[in-house]
Amino acid sequence: MTLMLILCFALLLFFPAACLEGARNGLLLWFHTVLPTLFPFLFVSSMLVATGTAHTISRIGKPFLAPVFRVSTDCCYAILIGLVSGYPLGAKTCADLVQEGSISKQEGQYLLCFCNNASPMFIISFTAGSLLGLPYRSCLLFWLTVLVSAFFTGAIYRFCKHPFTKHPILKNKLNDAAKDTTEQQEQKYPLRAASIYTNAKPAEYAIPSASPLEYALETAIQTITKVGGYIILFGILGYLLTSLALPFPLLQGCLAGILEITTGSSALAALPLAPTLKTVLICAVTAFGGLSSILQTKSVLGSSGLSVTTYVYTKLLHAALAAMLSGILLSINVL
Repeated sequence: MTLMLILCFALLLFFPAACLEGARNGLLLWFHTVLPTLFPFLFVSSMLVATGTAHTISRIGKPFLAPVFRVSTDCCYAILIGLVSGYPLGAKTCADLVQEGSISKQEGQYLLCFCNNASPMFIISFTAGSLLGLPYRSCLLFWLTVLVSAFFTGAIYRFCKHPFTKHPILKNKLNDAAKDTTEQQEQKYPLRAASIYTNAKPAEYAIPSASPLEYALETAIQTITKVGGYIILFGILGYLLTSLALPFPLLQGCLAGILEITTGSSALAALPLAPTLKTVLICAVTAFGGLSSILQTKSVLGSSGLSVTTYVYTKLLHAALAAMLSGILLSINVL
């Protein structure tokens, strides 16, 4: 860690122009794209959880989603959010439901495998449309490739780790919770303690008032600010990496993709590669999300107990499956 910090300080000292440009690019990306698209989702999602409306939405989606994914009712809300939103809202939704006590930690970890992905708008418009120049039909197929490979990742994780048939873990947990005192429930479910239903709030989730509006606004601002910090930080690292004249440009592009999804995808798209190879690599980078999205995910998990290490392993599996699936579709001229 000491060597890494010294290296970062040296980069800032000897490459100030590149660092400034990378920070500017990251800030503009956050301000013009991430903030207006992600902040409304973060605010509304926090409101839905704080007011209990998420449970109603879960019951609506239960007939379609619960039999397919074999999950409890409240899990359906996280799946729906994961389908329409991007990093790190899917992870935040899973963490909120675990902290609220609506779903078990085992179910939350399972949902985290496939509910936290790049947003459909980013994949269809920017990655597939702008970078790869695919027609609209192929853009939709590109997004479905990333999404379906995420579902396969969740299925593999569940089969290997928690092959529970329905949700007995959740039932046992809620039955035990019914016997707990108020103080014990506040310790187990801090988000529930910070909701509008009680004035007892742990310090970690303390808010100015019991209003769900203020709670949702503060949570959304805190989350979007953390996301912006990570985007700027990795924007600097990505710009430094892509601006260096390294002898292996393909390796340089892949490393940029490991760091940050936007910079890495742009670097790979600019390389003179075969269209098939370029599409497969960018699909893998899109599925993985980069270290930036991993740290964004870690920042929103809070005290939910969900494992970031397990999440990283599943994202690596997701990237491999997305690359294989996109390669198969390209080989048969579907994508």
